[in-house]
Amino acid sequence: NRWECNANGVSSFTETDPNGAIFRSDGSLIMSYSDDACANRFSPDQIAAMRANLLDEHQDWLGNEAPLDEITTAVTLSSPIEGEEAQFNQVFLEWEAVPNATQYIVQISRLANFPGALTATFTAEEPGLLVQTLENNKTYYWRVMAYNNYHFCQSFSNYATFHTSNMVATNNAQSLANVRLFPTILRQGELLNLHFEDSSNAKIQFKIYNAIGGCVSQKSHERQESVKIETNLLASGIYFLQVRSGDREVTFKFVVQ
Repeated sequence: NRWECNANGVSSFTETDPNGAIFRSDGSLIMSYSDDACANRFSPDQIAAMRANLLDEHQDWLGNEAPLDEITTAVTLSSPIEGEEAQFNQVFLEWEAVPNATQYIVQISRLANFPGALTATFTAEEPGLLVQTLENNKTYYWRVMAYNNYHFCQSFSNYATFHTSNMVATNNAQSLANVRLFPTILRQGELLNLHFEDSSNAKIQFKIYNAIGGCVSQKSHERQESVKIETNLLASGIYFLQVRSGDREVTFKFVVQ
């Protein structure tokens, strides 16, 4: 165990050397087992040994790269928050980008205190993460910490909550059972493809809803084997495509990255 030092910077207890002399250990040396309140220096020989090791054994560790600036902005969570519903097997977490951050640590837990054994931890390089491993009909807490290769002791954001459910539900969907949507994870501007495997002359209407239920697009089409849907006006996030033909409908979920 590490030991404490007294007001003089030496061990609070005495020891005896092999010759029987009583002494107190110097607590100022970082390469000792004194606690952080004591240790504050390397000895000249320790400094020389470390420099020799670096210059002789690990010259590839040296470089002229300028350190990244410190991260001073806290992470702000965007979605989902305040208990929003999320598709249990495709939860897309979003937060605001943090200046000088190159990576993020994302934690998800069933408990607000994020205990280690009950917390899933992920890393992301962008301010968003798709999680496909959560259980249905559960409430989760999540939080994010930003860091870079030079500054990695920031605090986590305040936590937010969401509730998982199976949102890809259908209404009397047997009449549209042969409808497929692909891809379901796409880049902004990439086309959605709605493919019908049966034949019909009925018109179709579709609406696109964002994650909080707002309708962001709606159109009508003649029924064709394949219909292409533009996404260039959609920001990154989770969306739901509702397809209606007569009094029948089916809903798909997709993610714009």
